[in-house]
Amino acid sequence: MERGGPPDHHRRLKRKTFGVIFSQPTCYTFYFSYKAYSISMTSHDQENDAALTPYQAAGGLEGITKLVDEFYANMERLPEAQVIRAMHPADLTESRKKLTYFLCGWLGGPKLFQQHYGPISIPGAHKRFPIGYEERDAWLLCMQRALAAQPYSSELKDYLLAALSIPAERVRQVNRGEI
Repeated sequence: MERGGPPDHHRRLKRKTFGVIFSQPTCYTFYFSYKAYSISMTSHDQENDAALTPYQAAGGLEGITKLVDEFYANMERLPEAQVIRAMHPADLTESRKKLTYFLCGWLGGPKLFQQHYGPISIPGAHKRFPIGYEERDAWLLCMQRALAAQPYSSELKDYLLAALSIPAERVRQVNRGEI
């Protein structure tokens, strides 16, 4: 990752981004959509700044597993999420593993989903489900609450929610035949 620039796997998004490039010595800027998100680093992170990715900022596999566990706990307990909970199998073990593995690779870590399941198209994988605004919003609510429970910086939480909103909307659009 370059100081003041996007991480390699999000480089293509730079063309869509408007705003200021943050070049403070203790921050990196992650680009997504039309906003720039600055992730603050500790002095330890600064020493190892060349290797910092969103995956690492989220705590690696352990941190992402905690995020996914909280996400599915929210899906179980939130009344607004019952519509999407009903789309999942009774045993969420495989669903948890798939989301964890996907997020690892998507955030710049190991490509665990591809290693275990092969390539994925998020809209294609969800096409069999009736996903509209209510379902999209329920999914994002579960993720928002899960992110709020994590020890991530507020900048990382904002970045992840904004970033995950893009494929969530795309799934809705594909399922409704809008694209």
